[in-house]
Amino acid sequence: MKDSLFKKFLSGFIAVYMVFTCNMPMLAYAADNDSLQAATSVQLDGADPNAPPATGNESTDANGEVTSKSLQLVGQEGESNVLNGGETLSTGGTYSLASGAKGTITIDEEVNAIVEGSSFVDGAYQDVKYDGLYFVVRDGSTLTLKNVYINNGATTQPAIDFQGSGAFNVEGTNIVDAIGNGGSTYGVVRVGGGAANTVTFGGAGILYAYKDSGAACIGSNRGSDDPCGNIVFNGGTWNLKGTRTGPVIGNDM
Repeated sequence: MKDSLFKKFLSGFIAVYMVFTCNMPMLAYAADNDSLQAATSVQLDGADPNAPPATGNESTDANGEVTSKSLQLVGQEGESNVLNGGETLSTGGTYSLASGAKGTITIDEEVNAIVEGSSFVDGAYQDVKYDGLYFVVRDGSTLTLKNVYINNGATTQPAIDFQGSGAFNVEGTNIVDAIGNGGSTYGVVRVGGGAANTVTFGGAGILYAYKDSGAACIGSNRGSDDPCGNIVFNGGTWNLKGTRTGPVIGNDM
């Protein structure tokens, strides 16, 4: 599987391919001068990642359709919540993706959420993909992905959308694949809001990310009306490939 994945990352047209393992000093994309440079550490306050997990409730409309879900902490430490998609995580903790999870999972403000998948075990692919899965991360929050393979194809939003400052960590092996399908406005990880926002990328794992759109792989959506925020790399291994006109990292002009 890895051989075919690498072939896909190395194929295509108008392609830019970047692989790096980030150690000190950190690398950063500076929104004010559109460049990668050495950076100082950025610390973010968030909820305790070792806090007990959550259970939830949901809201329905007049027809009985679920319109929203909200999770709150209960239960014993070390338990794991199962996410099907559509949840809003309001408290930090460790969560597990259900088989077939899809839709948008929102990480509320000032929340530290670890989301574990079953796509990989010790780096070996388990033939598990999550199609149509998205994350929205609100201001001041941290999202950690562990062993998750997201396969979205044609998209109407970024795979991971930071709506303020925050942090994105990877543990184990992770893939975000086939984003855009040839001309979309959206990429893999959106860092928007201009110089007022900073997102730090770290962890001890690896991410393979591929976008086929006019947006950045990591950075802004397509178009000058979405200025890229500051991007700081402080750990992890990042395998990034982009086709079409959008950059691999940074701001689409």
